Amino acid sequence: YVTVGDEGRLDASNVLIDQLRDQKPMARATLPGRDDLSRLWRTHSFPHNGVQVLDPVSEDLPDDYRAFFTALRAVPLRLWELTNTRDIIGLTASMGSMIDSGEFEIAGYFEVTRAMAMTPAPRDRGQVVWLRNKRFLPRAAFYQAWDVLPEQKVLDRLASPAWDPKTMLLVEGKTLDARPDPLPPANEVAIDAYTANRVGLHLTAPAPGIVLLNDRYDPGWRVTVDGAPAELLKCNAIMRGVKVAAGPHRIEFVYRPYRLNFIACLCALFVFAAWGVARLAARRRAMTPQVAPG
Repeated sequence: YVTVGDEGRLDASNVLIDQLRDQKPMARATLPGRDDLSRLWRTHSFPHNGVQVLDPVSEDLPDDYRAFFTALRAVPLRLWELTNTRDIIGLTASMGSMIDSGEFEIAGYFEVTRAMAMTPAPRDRGQVVWLRNKRFLPRAAFYQAWDVLPEQKVLDRLASPAWDPKTMLLVEGKTLDARPDPLPPANEVAIDAYTANRVGLHLTAPAPGIVLLNDRYDPGWRVTVDGAPAELLKCNAIMRGVKVAAGPHRIEFVYRPYRLNFIACLCALFVFAAWGVARLAARRRAMTPQVAPG
């Protein structure tokens, strides 16, 4: 077992966090355990130190996330595959079946002290194990095959063993024709900018296709391809995508929620109205006859 010490020290980094944060390519981590250590790392240490965490046990989930996690509750391997989750960390005693499954590589074992320091440990003494998922999807990928389905049918297909997420996308909506011939993803998609409100990608597409970004879909995101506005697609129930033609492309996702756009418009109207009032007042002063003193 692990004794959790001063919770305030959880904001400090440690050898595991440093390795997770510096890994390439970009991927998420998860701590599926419901023990105190996993909970505190999931909500404090990892996010505070820049490690992106998948947190399906959070009570504060948007409706689309909740539906997504519910559909995949019985198949955690598919959940981690679809969400670009490579690193799984937990108490060794509770992860024996995963260690022996053959689906993961063992990246390391660690001991945790009362002061929340962490040191590498041999297998027979490691309280915490770090596993690497062999099947995780990249953060961004190019696809030449997809199926177009309504929302509920996308959710129904997520856990199906007949669907291979590495060769085919599930796209929600009616504005796109299906292209169901499964083909492996072609060419790497490079990430050249990544912040909370902006993501930049570039690739050379060998044929028309869809670029998948394994980050959460929201209508507030805008996407451009080579500087021109493009349609934002909802892929695999909660992820973002955009259609591209064959050839080299620069793609940019920028978060501009409707509410902020509305507020910006109101501010612009207010400034314009204030300028108009000021100009009218100045004109009236100029037209008012000046009375000479005396």
